[in-house]
Amino acid sequence: MLLLGINAGMFMRDAKARCPHLIVFPYDFGAYEEVADQFYNILHKHCQKVQAVSCDEAFLDIGDCSDIDPESFAFMIRKEIVETTQCTASAGISSNMLMARLATKSAKPNGQCFIPPEKVESFLEDLPIIALPGIGHALGVKLESRRLQTCGQLWKISKEALHEDFGVKIGDMLWSYSRGIDKRKVGIPKETKSVAAEVNWGVRFRTIMDCEHFLVNLSKEISSRLRECGMVARTINLKVQSLCFVVILLICQNRNCCLHLHTGKKEKNGIQRTCKIHGLW
Repeated sequence: MLLLGINAGMFMRDAKARCPHLIVFPYDFGAYEEVADQFYNILHKHCQKVQAVSCDEAFLDIGDCSDIDPESFAFMIRKEIVETTQCTASAGISSNMLMARLATKSAKPNGQCFIPPEKVESFLEDLPIIALPGIGHALGVKLESRRLQTCGQLWKISKEALHEDFGVKIGDMLWSYSRGIDKRKVGIPKETKSVAAEVNWGVRFRTIMDCEHFLVNLSKEISSRLRECGMVARTINLKVQSLCFVVILLICQNRNCCLHLHTGKKEKNGIQRTCKIHGLW
């Protein structure tokens, strides 16, 4: 898809303009929910420390289980996922969440990759900096302007120099991530500061009544999510973009071995279904 210039987050009209014969599968949220439930049931059955990333992606931490072989464990999980959901899965295994995620990229599609601590340096040396999580387009351009393209090149830059060029927060991130350092712990989610609902595909308004009907239903969804969280909103933000993108946002108050699993795609009943998994040991 990337060869055609099509990527995630692109408007459908732009994707079809670049690829007129693009086949678009309809949404099947019921199927997504079914597979996500099966996916997480499998993870929680085999691991106590599970951190959800999305409906098809999670981190697992089995660092306290010294008798478990990470690669065998990952293979077992992937096998059970495909047998239960008909979705293949890829797994990245390493000493922390960052390296596990990077390992998963090497494992796709439908494979697994283990990066032990002694191989982290060789894995990262020639890795493009833009392959690291948290490196957006603007930061990538800024790094390129300084002729910094690989993690190995970043090693030659002091932390103080990175602070001066990119600020303390981003400088620390670049210095640590380029060396495979990630001190985040699995299972410690960030405090929820907002509850949102959005629809960015297939929304077409022909009359004011259509808009009102859509906003009422979207508001009901937000209200339902707030009740589930036991929260009360103090601010409401409404964002409208390009006449077809609407968002309502309510702002509310030992041994480490990381496994990252990412499932592939399979058509079932004409619907393209996907599933991902991340894990930490």
